[in-house]
Amino acid sequence: MNEENLNRIAETLDAYQDSVWITGGAVRDAFMHITPKDIDLVTRSPDALAEKLAAALHANCAVLHKTGDVIRITLPETAISLDIARMRGDTIAEDLAMRDFTINAIAMTAARETLFSVMRCNIPGLDMRAIDPYHGAQDIAKQILRPVSNTIFQDDPFRIFRAARLQSRFHLTFTEDLIAMARTSAGQLMRHASSRIAGEFFLLLQQEGTGAQPILALDALGGLQQIIPELEACRGLRQGRLHYYTVFDHTMAVLDFTDKLPEFLRAGLSGDIPDAEQTDASCPQHPIGLRFGSHNTAILEYLQQPYANGQTRFTLMKTAALLHDIAKPNTIVHKENGYTAFPDHPEAGEPIARKIMKRMQASSASQEYAARITKLHMEPSRSIFAYGGATQAALRAYCAITENFALDTGMFSLADHLGVYGPAPLNAYWRKHYTYVSGLAAAYFTNYAELFPQPLISGGEIIERFGAVPGPQIAELLQSVRAAQIQYTIQTTHEAYTMVERLLRETQTENSADTDVL
Repeated sequence: MNEENLNRIAETLDAYQDSVWITGGAVRDAFMHITPKDIDLVTRSPDALAEKLAAALHANCAVLHKTGDVIRITLPETAISLDIARMRGDTIAEDLAMRDFTINAIAMTAARETLFSVMRCNIPGLDMRAIDPYHGAQDIAKQILRPVSNTIFQDDPFRIFRAARLQSRFHLTFTEDLIAMARTSAGQLMRHASSRIAGEFFLLLQQEGTGAQPILALDALGGLQQIIPELEACRGLRQGRLHYYTVFDHTMAVLDFTDKLPEFLRAGLSGDIPDAEQTDASCPQHPIGLRFGSHNTAILEYLQQPYANGQTRFTLMKTAALLHDIAKPNTIVHKENGYTAFPDHPEAGEPIARKIMKRMQASSASQEYAARITKLHMEPSRSIFAYGGATQAALRAYCAITENFALDTGMFSLADHLGVYGPAPLNAYWRKHYTYVSGLAAAYFTNYAELFPQPLISGGEIIERFGAVPGPQIAELLQSVRAAQIQYTIQTTHEAYTMVERLLRETQTENSADTDVL
């Protein structure tokens, strides 16, 4: 926050001596030597203070809580905000007693000197002015997450999500009593305000750089078992000869590598890290550089595109990482040679992923994304097996199957492969897969129309031209025509009509033969 705005805030707060306090994340971050992005204020009359601050900053107010207890002011042309909350209880001590964790239960009188100490992370200045009845500053120094009271999760079970976020973001250690209390209350998560589940769950995955840690923290607190109980059957389930991890541990590894995709793409841009094609000494636990010609920046931007209800493709891809192998326990086959296989687990996983996302009350678009990536995640490998590499025919066939999820599926499949090897070096199979996805990315950004050619004919045109009856047969005809177009067997509308005419004639002949037999 710039000096001018800080001075405007300070001048406004000067009139509220001893009746406004700086609290919450701003104070916590300052004690952690992290410059606060936002300012949290508590007062008995938030409406009046918010109005004066908004006028001083030439900004607008927005009520965040339906009771009007929290008002947000967002500074123009910045992402910085001020949250002004109504004090709970009669004193600041009573307000702090109702908070969740000790590191969030520190307050300071909002005097000019205090405001500048907080925003500049002036720790000696903070120590002298802190109202810290639960020793939150000491817990910050010890990197401990401790509850303020024994009822914090009973009061709001969704604080379990916040505990997981704080632990993973700041590398904190849960106290034993916090874990015990969270596990006792975790069963309430799906029973109350389940519409909050998806929002809280996505918050765990939004931050880049935390890998699987937010989910592992949620698991330690008993929350993951409540939200996605289907993952329990994946624990301890060993896989085939290529896999180093169990299904559950592989899932967490894939989530880790999905989270690292932007890091690997940026490393590919810088050239400071070995290229992922180097298979002699590269290890997936080490940083690698993904290099897709001139398309790294475009892929980074693509991953950050909003996709559904404010969630980016990146966040939803990480969600899909949790669900992509969810059907392996249901499809396991033990072969005579001792190998383990999971035939058709992507297809079997699609309805399970959709069910899980629906249970969390995620948006329909979010449900579709997670379900489709689950179903499609093996398609790059299948395409390589069928065609040998990223030929034009292979990519067109692949894109006909994956459609709008072609690039997402390709990028996700890289993380899925990296989650296979454990400490082993990357091998030739990885190199072949990486080369395929590189070819896909190049074609996607330079030759999109060739990958996704416009349909030659429509169902309505088939009905009108041939007098066909609307129904499943039309969809089957269109699918056959599309497959032939993708494979370059036909390329014109005339050829498409000729093919439909032949297929209809063959169907009539088969039906006549069946009637003769009867």
